[in-house]
Formats: sequence, C-alpha cells, structure tokens
Amino acid sequence: MDLVASVRETIARLTPQATSAGSEIRFSAPDSLRGRWDQMRIEQVVSNLVGNSIKYAPGQPIEVSITVDGVLARITVRDFGIGISPQDEARIFGRFERAVSQRHYGGLGIGLWIARQIVEAHGGTIEFERPADVGTRFVVQLALDGAD
Repeated sequence: MDLVASVRETIARLTPQATSAGSEIRFSAPDSLRGRWDQMRIEQVVSNLVGNSIKYAPGQPIEVSITVDGVLARITVRDFGIGISPQDEARIFGRFERAVSQRHYGGLGIGLWIARQIVEAHGGTIEFERPADVGTRFVVQLALDGAD
C-alpha cells in the first residue's frame, strides 16, 4: 500500500468534520511511501487519532505528518487542544478508559485501545507525547517492510 495516499484519503474523509469544528488539518509527507501494511486497519488508526484531535481540539489546527526514520515509517498526529493530564497518561491506551468526562465529550473510550492493538499487530509502536506548550502528539512507528 501507499501510506501517504492512504493517510491523505483518510484526512479528506475527516475534513468536513474538522471544518465543522473550526479546525484545519495540515498534512506533510513525502510524495509516496510504500510498505506492506493492512490499509483498512492503518486508516482506522489514523481516523481514530485525527478524530480525537477534532473532538478535543475544536477550533485549533491539527498537524499530521509522515516521515521516514531509517527503517521506520512514522505517522505523527499533533493537536493544540486540552491535552492529557500526567495522571491520565498511563491509562489512555486501556480499553474503555477516558481522560475526560463522557458527559462532555461522548465516546466509548476504545479508540486509542483499538489503535494500539492494530499498530502492535503490525509489529509497530504507538506513543503519546506531551508537547511543551499545549495539546497532544501521538507517534505511530511501523517497520517499512510491513508486518511480520
């Protein structure tokens, strides 16, 4: 699959939702990046991450990038929203875990858990980073030769 084309298509599908929330999705990537991954599942990971950014960072830009670091493809999703508190950070990838009130944001609390399951099934990693200013950054790393 072409990771860049797939992520670009996923962003295009989410753009109306982002626009309704007052957010712009900015995408940077090489022209193409081919690898052996399950396209539908990788699109689900990107959709979950970008969807969370739309939900928790309305009115703020969302930055999505794809880079190559040696033998790894790296997908980064960065927003400038409410962020995740240090006390919630350890549990955000758990099933049915939420870092915020369901009453205010809705959802089942399984998006990040699903994303992690998919990424790990591909032999990759997904990590949360707390930017120095505000918001969140999620980094997905996948081996360029695809899943084992």
